[in-house]
Amino acid sequence: TIVRLLDASQNADVRRAAISALIHVPTGHADSFELLAPFITDKVYRVVAIRTMLKIPSEFRSNEKSSRLVDSLVDRAEQTPAAERTTDEFVDAMQLADQLMAKLPVEAARTYRNRLREITVRVVRIHTVEEEMRYDTPYFAVEAGRPVQIVLVNEDLMPHNLVITANDALKE
Repeated sequence: TIVRLLDASQNADVRRAAISALIHVPTGHADSFELLAPFITDKVYRVVAIRTMLKIPSEFRSNEKSSRLVDSLVDRAEQTPAAERTTDEFVDAMQLADQLMAKLPVEAARTYRNRLREITVRVVRIHTVEEEMRYDTPYFAVEAGRPVQIVLVNEDLMPHNLVITANDALKE
């Protein structure tokens, strides 16, 4: 039924809902990945398709399709005006591109990362782990002198603290 709505619906809201619903189908993540790929290039559905793809586990993402999507996402990033490069939509797209690069050969991934390095602000998203006093990202590093934006997502009921230090300064 969901796939039929993706293919046949002329209503954008219905199609967006169908795209979002794909992640809740317990089987068929690989098929969902393939179905969502064409929506990445469609400005009407791009945001919802990217957000849904981010929820698909890596093992269900095909290498071939990942390569094409990275190419499309990096090209799109280079065309995005600088003022829009810290929006949630852009950050989501870059997070997906980064995850998909893991499926590429090392040299190809390095080339894409170098292209993105020139235009993006490094954004680190840190999510709380539900009902635990910890984060999904225990540590990260950034290059000295490069801009970074930290986004803390606390979907838990507990308040959390976040400490940011220089290398080897935590004890102090």
